[in-house]
Formats: sequence, C-alpha cells, structure tokens
Amino acid sequence: MTINNCKIKIQKTARYISIGNKEKATVFIMALHGYGQLVTFFSRHFEGLDEKYYIIIPEGLHRFYNSGTSGRVGASWMTKEDRLTDISDNLNFLNELYLKENNITFKERILLGFSQGAATAFRWKQNNSGLFSSFISWGSAIPDEFEELNDGTFFKEKGYFVLGENDPYFKESSKVIDDYDRRGFTIIKYQGAHKFEKEVLKMVLNDIK
Repeated sequence: MTINNCKIKIQKTARYISIGNKEKATVFIMALHGYGQLVTFFSRHFEGLDEKYYIIIPEGLHRFYNSGTSGRVGASWMTKEDRLTDISDNLNFLNELYLKENNITFKERILLGFSQGAATAFRWKQNNSGLFSSFISWGSAIPDEFEELNDGTFFKEKGYFVLGENDPYFKESSKVIDDYDRRGFTIIKYQGAHKFEKEVLKMVLNDIK
C-alpha cells in the first residue's frame, strides 16, 4: 500500500485587529505578535498611542491551548512541521492584509515583530522590499536564512533591535547584538525579560521621524 503526502489549498478566515483612524493617520504600523499570544491581548500594548498612528495587528493562523486541552488560548505563526507551507501561507495572508489596509495618506510605514512575529516579519520583508520605511525586531535573533545578507542588500530601512536585559532566550546575547549592529540596526536594551513593554515602544516610535 502506497502512502502519499498530499496537500490542498483552501480558503481560511484570518483574524486581525485595527487601532486608530485610517483616514486621518499619517503613520502605519503592522505589528506581529509572538508565539502563544492572541491579538486581543497583544493589541493592548498599542492602545492610547498618538492619533497619528494606524495600527494593524494580524493573528497567526494557528491557535491552540497554551497548556493541556483547555484554558488560555494562544496563536503561532509556524512550527517545525511543514514549515515552508506555513511560511507561504503567512506571506499570502500578510500580503492581502497590507493591500487591504494600506492608505496613500501614510507618510511613514513601520513593520514591527515581537519574538516569533519578528522572524515572520523578516521573511515577509524579504519578499516585499520597499513596503516599509522602518523595521523593529523585538526579542528575536535574525533567522538563519538571512545570515549572509547585509544592510546593503536587505536592510535598507531604518532598523531597531529591542532586547530586554533579562531575556532568558538571550543569555548569551553578544553575537545576536553583533549581528544586528553590523547591519546598521540601532540597539535598544531595557530592564526587563522577554516581554513587550509599552513605554519602550513609545521611545522607539519617538525616535522614528
């Protein structure tokens, strides 16, 4: 008996949150959450920002219980299983969302990714060069497939790498910081763990002119 691995493309409804007035805003932010988060919670970090911002927060296409078979639910962008298919689905989702929510009134476009969301942002960015003027990678190493790319071929935007001083995922952070530094990123470290901090976000946004 032959066993074949097969695939079929289907339609899927994807969820996202928008914050702000699209018609009046001048700065567009696309923010990608980390592993195990939901947009309903991640979006709280962006509430109360200046009215010049219009924020779009897409949710990873895979939802699951964070512990066991009940309780708190989280979402992810991918796992190691059938990884390339998930990456392709993510790119298609983000492309369609960008086309739907982009507006000619935006003078500045910022791509932001936290943790696993930053890795997804890197991959989307590779396939969509020039869509954004600034890129914020928060609590994420540069994905391995971009190791050989430098600021002249890939990192043309203003780039920021944000890292908590006590982030347990980056106990040996010197190499990661060097990787960003040699590509021209501004390094921002703050007192904290692997968390998204609203006040730090405001500081980074204030630096983007």
